[in-house]
Amino acid sequence: MLFAKQEKKDHNPYKGILILIIILSIFTVLSLPLSAPKGQASSPYLEYGESGEGIYEISYEVDTDFTAHAYEEETSWWVGADPHINHFNYNDGLRVCVEDVNTLETDYAIVLGDLVHDGKDAVTDFNQDMDALNHDWTYILGNHDHARGEAIKEVNYFSEVVNGVRIIALSDESPESNVCKIGEEQDKWLKETLEENPDIPTVIMTHQCPIQGSVTSFDDWMRDNTEEYNIVLWITGHAHRWDFDEDVGEYDFDRLKVNSIFSYLGSSNLEGMLMSIDKIDRETAEVKLEFRDHGEREWIPIEERGLQLQTPEFLTLIAIIGVLLTILIILCDSKNHKK
Repeated sequence: MLFAKQEKKDHNPYKGILILIIILSIFTVLSLPLSAPKGQASSPYLEYGESGEGIYEISYEVDTDFTAHAYEEETSWWVGADPHINHFNYNDGLRVCVEDVNTLETDYAIVLGDLVHDGKDAVTDFNQDMDALNHDWTYILGNHDHARGEAIKEVNYFSEVVNGVRIIALSDESPESNVCKIGEEQDKWLKETLEENPDIPTVIMTHQCPIQGSVTSFDDWMRDNTEEYNIVLWITGHAHRWDFDEDVGEYDFDRLKVNSIFSYLGSSNLEGMLMSIDKIDRETAEVKLEFRDHGEREWIPIEERGLQLQTPEFLTLIAIIGVLLTILIILCDSKNHKK
């Protein structure tokens, strides 16, 4: 035959672009955090503080012994995470946050790791920004703080009792992501510290979450014994979003992931929180958490967007484009098949 019928070949020029956009769209969806629970909490010691406009705080009432621990006035810690100084997209986020914190009534501050993005070059900038606070501060290390095989600062870990509540902070000792590894010395110290007084209500802070991935101690000896140590709350960074879970992983403690100081891909995080600890009576203390948008200098209402990350505008745009292109290509393929 002079004109043989040929099979149609699929020469859709959009498919490569579509695949890329779908991948980025999936990343957008995965980057969205879970909403905070609303209404009355199920935990017997957990309450949501309310105002006329909505829910602005989470608080824990915990049993403690003020005959054994000194009481001071209500003590407030600013808790920030993930400044990532010297990232190519860094925009002085830590400085902006510190300026706002200085307008609040806080007594102490801690940054939960990833102080810098890569290497020691930006440590001086980190220290200078933190030294601008009106009070003392500390830090723990994250995985990016070991990015070149050595710690950018001293591996810092500590335990401190504040108004009847013990705060324990641990540093990552590895550049691995989603696996919070601590060394033998830190591990031994943690076990001794917990066993020294297992009954005191305890808040633990690490850079990475012990449920998603692991913490050396958590895998070795702690996982099956968490109920023995009266851990009330585990606070982490790393995720660059707000995320709150009660009795996470069916353990006896709640988990809170703190949104990042660092802004990325067009988002404007610049968020952190205040953790205040106060005495209610001689046998009860309160741990109160309030959430702050340092860029806007305003408190974050939980039920509106509190424990949520505002979707980065750039990723949102990609997701919308991805959906529209998917519909367009499906329609074009449908028309081609009909011919």
